[in-house]
Amino acid sequence: MSEGFRRLARAAGGLGPTFDGEAKAAIEELTAQTRAVGVNLNQIARAMNQGLIPPDPTFRKVLEDIASAIQAYDLVYVSMVARSRKLAVEALKDEQA
Repeated sequence: MSEGFRRLARAAGGLGPTFDGEAKAAIEELTAQTRAVGVNLNQIARAMNQGLIPPDPTFRKVLEDIASAIQAYDLVYVSMVARSRKLAVEALKDEQA
């Protein structure tokens, strides 16, 4: 019963679905990998801002490709929770009416 309430609360809060089993493990692993990439990108940005990395068009292209991949990845996450978020918003509107 508590699992059912937790899932309903997540949906109502717009936090998206709850994943179990293999899906949960895959999302956790992907999240950890993305976090590691983010840490590396922050270190690169810091080095660039400090002038430690000289301007390089190839390097810039690689960073732009990484940014594009992260944006695509973000869209996947958004699409995973979009239906749940829509239902939660509709439920709140119905409740307020």
